[in-house]
Amino acid sequence: MLKSYLLIALRSFKRHKAYSLINIAGLAVGMSCVILISLYAYDELSVDQIHEKGDRIHHVVMGLEETGRGIIYEMGSFGPIGEEIRTSFPDEVERVTQFYTSRQHATYGRKGFDFWNAMVDSNFFAVFTFPLVKGDSSRVLAEPWTIVISESMSKRAFGTQDPIGKRLSYAGVYLNGEYTVTGVMRDVPRHSQIQFDAVTATRTESNHLESIWARFHASHPLRTCVLLREGVSVKTFEPKLAPIESSVRARARSMGILHLRLQNFERIYLHAYKKFGITGFGDIDRIVLFTNSRCAGTPDRQRELRKPGGVPIA
Repeated sequence: MLKSYLLIALRSFKRHKAYSLINIAGLAVGMSCVILISLYAYDELSVDQIHEKGDRIHHVVMGLEETGRGIIYEMGSFGPIGEEIRTSFPDEVERVTQFYTSRQHATYGRKGFDFWNAMVDSNFFAVFTFPLVKGDSSRVLAEPWTIVISESMSKRAFGTQDPIGKRLSYAGVYLNGEYTVTGVMRDVPRHSQIQFDAVTATRTESNHLESIWARFHASHPLRTCVLLREGVSVKTFEPKLAPIESSVRARARSMGILHLRLQNFERIYLHAYKKFGITGFGDIDRIVLFTNSRCAGTPDRQRELRKPGGVPIA
């Protein structure tokens, strides 16, 4: 039966060559578009799906309410927020980590190079899954003036030499000094919203480094993430943050009314704009509009896509 179908198809193709070519070309283009759209959507949905405890990691989103401006949310947070959450909710919170990424310059011998650095506390590798190829994740950031570098940065700085125990000299305003390499991690996947080449242990017993960290108490470039204990619901835990808002505001000397919210870390990239109006990430609504408009191809869909947030143009 299959053979007869093939013969009929071939005869039809020979009899209507132009028509058949148009149909085959249209089918090929359509299938190509579907594959490309699917790959794009999969790529966007894959961001931050790399952490073993991702379902329990929640980012603290800070909102400041000012007269006439409403509540403006941002990913950065005041320094005291981490400590307040850690000490106030020991039964619900397993760990709290804070980090800050910046561009830095380091030297090793006569070699100098620029890279992205993450200034973190000792809980960073206990919360996030960034596998190490050398070093113990529970110990690499336990001491002051230590650094964990990526495999790519290890090759740039040390070539084929073993980097463990070697020292990198930082020339930055805040992080200037010599750091001992205690670990090497795999390169950060491109599907991670946190991008860095090195991690420095900054919140330690060192007075110099503690003073650097303390400078962020009055500003808010830090990002604070909470690892909830298993079984703790974020819906029931989030309202408990309200009582600490006033104390954090006082410690940070903030003039605005503080609002603390939680956003699951795996959902930040696609949902931060929709939920909090925070730009700089992806947008789940635009992905839906894009896939729908590419598949449907209608003028109305095209016009919706061009409008930020998917609001139709009048």
